[in-house]
Amino acid sequence: MDNKQFTLESFKNIQQLIVFLHNKANAVIVVDGFAITVFLSFSKDLIFISNYANLTLWHQTVSFLTFVSALTFIGLIIYQLHFVIFRIISPSLAKNYDRDHIALFYFEHIAGLEKKDFHKRTENLTDEAILDQLTGQVFEVAKILTTKTKRLRIALHLLFSSLIVLAVFAFLSRLL
Repeated sequence: MDNKQFTLESFKNIQQLIVFLHNKANAVIVVDGFAITVFLSFSKDLIFISNYANLTLWHQTVSFLTFVSALTFIGLIIYQLHFVIFRIISPSLAKNYDRDHIALFYFEHIAGLEKKDFHKRTENLTDEAILDQLTGQVFEVAKILTTKTKRLRIALHLLFSSLIVLAVFAFLSRLL
């Protein structure tokens, strides 16, 4: 395997890992959907507006904590969905190219060229220039994968937190 083939295989592997990561992020959204369903089933019988003054201190406290846990869950779910959709699943653009460097392997740079100019630049590529183009793209997608992996870890922490808050909400709602 020569350098170009190795670099191209690295690029393909990283792209497949990004797809796998996106599938995990989509699974987080599916679990969120189940969590919302559970939340709605536990909250459908709750009455949040009541004659609060006539309740015992125990019922006032449980009612307040149930309300706070419901608001916390809703806030966590909304933030988590936004985070997963816009910070993980949405496409990422390259950030590490020099302004004057046109990467013929990168779609955003290709789109900024005229068709004839792109063809001419491609025709004139040497083997060394092709390897340079490939390694630049591998570097970019590796950076994107690293960033998305860190963000997925955060999303999983948010998911776990929202499930804990949901469990607290479910427990408290059954006490009312």
